[in-house]
This record gives sequence, C-alpha cells and structure tokens, in this order.
Amino acid sequence: MFRELLVFAAFFGSLYSKSIPNLKWSYTNGTEVWKEDFKENCAGKKQSPINILSHETENAADDLPPFKFSDAFKKDISDVNLTNNGHSLMVSLDGVNDHDLTISEGGLEGEYKLSMIHFHFGEGNNSGSEHTIDNIQSPAEIHFVCTSDSFEKGEMGKLAVLSFLVKAPSLADEKFNILQHISVFDTGEKTELPAFSLSSIIPLDNSHFMERYYRYQGSLTTPKCDEIVVWTIFIHPLYISYEEYEKLQVGLTEDGDKLVNNFRQVQPLNGRKVLRSVSHVHRR
Repeated sequence: MFRELLVFAAFFGSLYSKSIPNLKWSYTNGTEVWKEDFKENCAGKKQSPINILSHETENAADDLPPFKFSDAFKKDISDVNLTNNGHSLMVSLDGVNDHDLTISEGGLEGEYKLSMIHFHFGEGNNSGSEHTIDNIQSPAEIHFVCTSDSFEKGEMGKLAVLSFLVKAPSLADEKFNILQHISVFDTGEKTELPAFSLSSIIPLDNSHFMERYYRYQGSLTTPKCDEIVVWTIFIHPLYISYEEYEKLQVGLTEDGDKLVNNFRQVQPLNGRKVLRSVSHVHRR
C-alpha cells in the first residue's frame, strides 16, 4: 500500500514543473511568505489546506456517492520511478503501461485520470500532514492527483485531489516492503520501484473506509497556489509502521538539508462550506 502512495507523489512535482518552469520556492522560511512572493494566487480566498471542524461540516450524503475506480487500479503497474523533486517524493503515473487509471462519481463532474501521487510528512510522529481534522495534525498525508480533460484550461474543479491522512503507530504491521529499496537520494534523483497494484495502497474494497469523506473547493498547496482543486479528504486514516514512516525521510533538498516538514500551514476557510458524505462522523 505505501509503495503505491510513493508512486503518486512523483507526478505532482512534475505537474508543477511542466506548467510553471523555473518557479523558485521552498518551505525553509515558512509558507506564509508565499502570500507575498506569489500574491496573485497564494493570497486568495479559497486556499488550501484547511482545518476541518467535523461538527461544522454539512451533510451531503445524497450528493456525494461512493467513487468509481477503474479496473486498472487492481492491476500491477511497472516501470515507474520514485522521484525526489526537492519538495516531495513523487511518482508519475501519466501513461504508465497504457493503464486507464480513471476515477468518477463521488460527486465529481465527469471522469478524472490519476496522474501522480506525492507525500507530505514531518520529522516526528505527530506533525506532517497538510490538512487537519478538529485541529489535529497527522504524521503524513498522501495526495492522489487526478486531472480532467479540461485541466489545461485552468478551470476551477478541473483538478481533483484525493487526500489520505496517515497514522504511524509504533506497533503497526509493516506492509510497504517497497521502502526497503529506498536509500538517501538528492534532488532530481530517482529510484525504480518494483511492480505494484494501487489497490495495495488504498482499501478499495472497504466500503466503510472509501465511502466516508469530506469535500470542499480549494487550491494547490504549493506555489502558485492556483484555486482549481476539488478536494476530497477521507475521514479515516491509513496506517503504516513508525519504521516505515521514518523511511519516508530519505530525500535531500537542493541545499543538502533533510527533506522533511514539507507541509503548508492551514488557511482560512473564508466562508467556504465543507461537505461530508455521511450523515454522522465517527473517526477511528
């Protein structure tokens, strides 16, 4: 499961590099400086991530049905690399093995194609996620970045991100053997991943998990912070062992520092509604 997550991370970085060449930014001086450095978007009113107050979310169960994932999610994918782009660990899935990795329904308009997965994580076992729920930050967060056919037009809602918060208890079973093949690597370096199925990362057959999520309209969480994203935050977390969590922290930044704490601070909701796909919320 975890190795698939790593695969997605690579795409998000490549997405930015294609659309915004030579854009320079970092987490070194905090993320609030982005509102000055990239004020056109990063100082907008629909920014991400956010803190989700579960008791203030609105019941939209009738409008937020379960997602439909294509059969390709259960097939092995090969010939993919885990890349350190200097800001995150990412895996690009664009055109991988000609698999049709599509997602639909779940309140989305039309069909989206899974393009990339990337990771946000901290240095300790209590902070690292971008989104928080009831003011609680998780150790890590995994983003499945999906694009629609009209993404290049830059329209709101044409980029959909499925977000999975990650917990790393000390006694969890180790499930992501792929991490055993990863060693410290510099910005721009890649490491080849063994074949894997995306269904080994996310519990597609667990309806209790997959049908419970939050939904809101927001932005990319890195510059230029474009407000074009339909966000889905799954209510229940994924679990990895603490040893596996530490293996996430193998990358180095362009300055040779340890690649950790790559998350943006939560942003004001500014009147936006946060919807939930179930009538009541009971987090695990």
